Order: sequence, then C-alpha cells, then structure tokens
Amino acid sequence: MARLLFVDDDPVLLTLMSKLLGRIGHEVVAVESAAACLEKAAAGNFDLIITDVMMPELDGYELTRQLRQNPATRDIPILILTSRLQGPDHHLARSAGADDYDMKTVNLERLNHKIESLLAARVRRSD
Repeated sequence: MARLLFVDDDPVLLTLMSKLLGRIGHEVVAVESAAACLEKAAAGNFDLIITDVMMPELDGYELTRQLRQNPATRDIPILILTSRLQGPDHHLARSAGADDYDMKTVNLERLNHKIESLLAARVRRSD
C-alpha cells in the first residue's frame, strides 16, 4: 500500500494508529514531535504525512506550512487529524496547505478511503 509518516504527541494514539494502519497494509513510521516529522520527512520517501493539530512547539498547521516550504516535502500529501469538535479547523488546515482533514475519532474505513484518495490524486498530478 503506502509508506506513511504519522506524527502525534500522544504516544498511546501514535501506537494504536500505527498498528491499525499497519494491519490494513500501510507501512507506518511514527514520530512524537513536529521537529522529528520535519527531519524524517526530508530524509525519507513518504507517500503521505498524517499529523495531529495540537502539539507542543509547532502545531499541525505550522508543521504543514513548513513542509510545504521545503522542496523535498512540498508535494507529499498531508492529512491533518484533530480532536477538536468545533471551530474553523477545516479552513485552517486547507489554508496551511493540507490536502485533507479528519477527526481523531477515527473511522478506519473512512480514514483509509481518504488516504487512498490522496494517494490517487498524487499519482494523477505526477502523470
């Protein structure tokens, strides 16, 4: 399937999501900070980055902006996850450069559908 970089400051959620995404065939590299994500993303060959919004130091929006500014990572699709139930998060995610947005109360089938859609869109752009 796909090689995913998943960043979240919650180690329990990071482990859970990595296992769930791994079970459906994705290779998941998990990191606990935005700084680690920036480093891994620039050095690795990832098909998609999934990031939390609320993290210490850099939030998911600023992380997305920085990924978009780096030539090595600017074209990697980014999916932002958040636990916020209300607010302008969807618009903030898009304006930061994210390709999609979802709630952390994850429906694995819906999440995988979003991943597959983003990967397909990336392939279409590169053709």
